[in-house]
Formats: sequence, structure tokens, C-alpha cells
Amino acid sequence: MEVQGLTSQQATENIKRYGLNQIEEKGESISMKISKKFISPIPLLLELTMLFLIVLGKYYDIFVIFGLLVFNIVLSLFHELKADKAIEQLKKRLDIKARVLRDNKWADIPSRFLTLNDVVLLQSGFIVPADIEILEGNISVDQSSITGESLPKNLKKGDTAYMGSLVVKGEAIGRVIAIGSKTLYGKSARLVQEARNKTQLEIIVFELVKYLFIFSLVLIVILLGLSLSSKKPLEEVLPLLTVLLLPIIPVALPTAFTIATALGAKELAQEGVLITKLSAIESAAGMDILCVDKTGTITKNKIQVAKIIPYSGFSEKEVICMAALASDPKQKDPIENAIYDYLNNDESCMENYKVISFEPFDPSNKYSKSVVQVYQDYFEVYKGSPKVAPTPQDAHEFIEDMAKEGENPEKK
Repeated sequence: MEVQGLTSQQATENIKRYGLNQIEEKGESISMKISKKFISPIPLLLELTMLFLIVLGKYYDIFVIFGLLVFNIVLSLFHELKADKAIEQLKKRLDIKARVLRDNKWADIPSRFLTLNDVVLLQSGFIVPADIEILEGNISVDQSSITGESLPKNLKKGDTAYMGSLVVKGEAIGRVIAIGSKTLYGKSARLVQEARNKTQLEIIVFELVKYLFIFSLVLIVILLGLSLSSKKPLEEVLPLLTVLLLPIIPVALPTAFTIATALGAKELAQEGVLITKLSAIESAAGMDILCVDKTGTITKNKIQVAKIIPYSGFSEKEVICMAALASDPKQKDPIENAIYDYLNNDESCMENYKVISFEPFDPSNKYSKSVVQVYQDYFEVYKGSPKVAPTPQDAHEFIEDMAKEGENPEKK
């Protein structure tokens, strides 16, 4: 089957029509960030206080409150912009390349310039740059970043390789069927961006401001009522209101929170933790229960041999050596890596064995197979699903016991 890619003109037209192959982020301008900081609960209360002080002519107090307000905004904005800059630099370093067929020639281009119907070559070690339908070949992909499944998935003609997955074995040619925010990865990223929950600190501060405001109103009503009942002039009551209200208003509260979280961000940065928002620190500190996907988060996303159950008179060493004989030493997948890691680079047990022929793992038969010679004898070694590969009768009990313990012998 001869695969035809796009011409440069067709690719340019598609990019104009569908946009670049990148996930759009809802960024905010500096002016928008500053304006939001002026309209949060405590700043609004401080601004109302300044208006009240203007009426009373307390200009010194106005300058103090305004200075604290501006200091808090500048400090938090500085740290947020610093984090944004670090993330942008990280994105540039992570910009991946894609091998695409354009004008009947294969070329390496930045993945953001891929477009619909581009023909792409997927090879071992490459990150899938878009959602791609396989046209030719077979590959195994690590989709742990998308599905959380640590075992690779085998893809053949007609299957879809999703953006963000890693090709761990094989080679295939495919056609781009979705880009950017239209990909499965892009849709997931958009949901994360749209999610906006109030942090525990925001809830507490809002409640604090609400009760302070109610308390202030009650004081004002009481004092105004007393002044009216005693026929006191209003200009004599207003200074008293100012004295009562100023201690109630948490002028330094935003600054104290910002300085505390900024110092926390600095310490975390020294430990290699990148903070995108200062509010994330207090959100993490206030967690009681953390629910995460295990793969690559609380695990290493690396398969290891947990135990070996020999049967039919074989030893554990012989079993792991047989597993290595039924593996491809040149192109190891995660399971084969686990086997060789268990051997700890000591392959002396295989010195007397000679692999005559090897059939790599095929998704259709679900096993790999080696024909091995030892001295003058020959035997076959299968590594794969016990339902498909020939399995001695006395092994079925072991398989059932493993299943009861939550282990799955069917995964290759």
C-alpha cells in the first residue's frame, strides 16, 4: 500500500483552517491579573476603608493602607510571573519533533505544525504528536500518561495512537485524525483548565471578611443610633467610628499570606518543585486525603518481577532464564526490561543455551516464542498469555492462585 501525504500547500491551508497542533491555554494579561487582585474580598474591604478615610480626611492612614495593598499585589504578581516564565521555558525545551511525509519527502518538523491528514512515521522512542490512525505496521505504546495503564498497548492497522503516548516498540505509518484541543489528550487538558475550585484559604478569608463586615455594620448602626438619641453632632461621631473600624479591618492579612506562601514557594523551588500559583501551596497544606492515579505518580511506572513460581521441577533461576530466552534483547519492552533487571545483568545461566529462532510478541497470538538448543536437544519457550500459549496442566492451579491475589497473568 502506497501512502500519500499532503503537499506543502495543502498543509498550509489546513493549518489556516484548523489552527496549529497545540493545546490552547487561557492566559491572562498582566492588567487582568492586577485588576483581579484589586477586587478580591479583603482588597475590596480595604478600598472601602480608604474611601471612608478620604471623607474623614485621614490621609496618613490612607497612604499606609494603600502602600500595604500595593505591596501585596506587587509581591504576589512577581512570584506568579516568575513561575509563568519558568513554565514557558520548560515548554520550549519539551517541544517535540515529528517525522512527516510532505511533498512525497520525509522531513522532521516541530509537532505544532502537524495538521489533519498528515502522514506521520511513528518509531520506537518517539512521542505520538497527535491522534493518529495506524495505516501500516505494528507498534506498542505506553499510554500511562493518558489512561494510567503501565503496560504498553499493542496497536495495529486501524487502531488509534493517542497524542502524548510513547512508542516503546515497533514502527508504523499513520494519518493524523485529530490535533491540538480536539485530541483525547487535549480534551482532558481543557477539562482541567476549566475546573476552578475555591481554595480553603479563600473560603476562610471570605467568611472572615463577611463576619467583619457584618460586625462593622452593627457597630455603625449602634453608634449612629446612640448619637441620634443623644442628639450628638455627626462630625463628632465619625472620628469615633474610624477608631473602632480600623482595628477590625485586616490590613496586613493579604500581605502576611503572600509573604508566607512566597517563602514556601522559594523553599519548594530549592527542592525541585515548580509552583504555578502561590495558592497551590496552601491548597496542598490543607489536604486531608489525596486521590491520585498510581502510575507515574506514587509509583515509578516501571514493572518489576515480584515473584517467580516454578513448576514441573524447574527452579526459579531456570524460569527467569527461560523468560529471557523468549525475549528480544535488542528491543526490550517494559516486561522484558523487568526480566533482564531481575537477572541483574547476570546472563550466565543462558550460556549453555542457543536461540535457534525467535518470534517476537504479536498482539494476534499474545505470546513470544523461541526455539532453543541445549547441547543436542531442542525445545520451545513461550512467554505470554497462558490461555493461548501452551501451558502444562499443573500450572493452572498457580495461575488461579495468582488471580485470587489480584495478579493478572493475562497481561502478556
